[in-house]
Amino acid sequence: MSPAATTPEGHTGSLPNGSPKRVGESLAILGCGIMGTAILLGVLSAQASHTKSDGANLLPSRFRACVRRPESADSISSQLPPQALGSTVTLHTSNNVSVVQEADMVLLACQPHLVKPILEEPGMAAALEGKLIMSVLAGVTSEEIENHLQIAASHDEGAYDVGNRRFSVIRVMPNIASAKKKGKVSYTTYLIFTALQTLAAPIALLLTPPEKVQRADGSKVIIKAEATFKGELKALWKASTRRDILLLLPIFWAAYFNQYSGNFQTS
Repeated sequence: MSPAATTPEGHTGSLPNGSPKRVGESLAILGCGIMGTAILLGVLSAQASHTKSDGANLLPSRFRACVRRPESADSISSQLPPQALGSTVTLHTSNNVSVVQEADMVLLACQPHLVKPILEEPGMAAALEGKLIMSVLAGVTSEEIENHLQIAASHDEGAYDVGNRRFSVIRVMPNIASAKKKGKVSYTTYLIFTALQTLAAPIALLLTPPEKVQRADGSKVIIKAEATFKGELKALWKASTRRDILLLLPIFWAAYFNQYSGNFQTS
């Protein structure tokens, strides 16, 4: 981030009690695809489920989503709450500069290879100057974004002194499950877990029988089988109530029951 670009337009400091004020009323999303739509839906959900006392008043109140094709706009509108479209969220196609001019903050959520032509549109650098620019672009650094904007600014002015303009750029790394305010793990991870668990039983048949196992000191493993089922239950209870086993039970519980559900409970 540029040294002199740490206070974007719209930032109003702190309230008398020390609480932060809203940075900006409106947010423009340039390239509102899967990631941009997920973030938009997540913020709208947060506004609907939180009160002003817990920080929801710091979120933007108006959103302008920019896409390239009318089909993309239709896809976004079908996912929005009916009351949000038009009043809270407006959709735009092919007029990025005018949308940015009317916004307080900007979110770059386009495909990484499209960021250069978007930022170098005539008038874009001037529209972004002094505003908070947030980027979720994978593999594109804040320095690269600033460089594009500096070059675009010099072209707009017909000069090559690219050090006069200051831009506030930060990078954030959310995920598409932010639409539901949850964490996310790819479905392929669960397919791998399922495959490993399915293969466990046949692989276990290939293990050496206990009576043939020999310890490092040469001693044999002693297998003691009770004569009755009741005797087996008593032996199991006796082993389960040993102190060293009891201390391991919380680990067994957490490993078995939380390995999947915990992935979706991250807010």
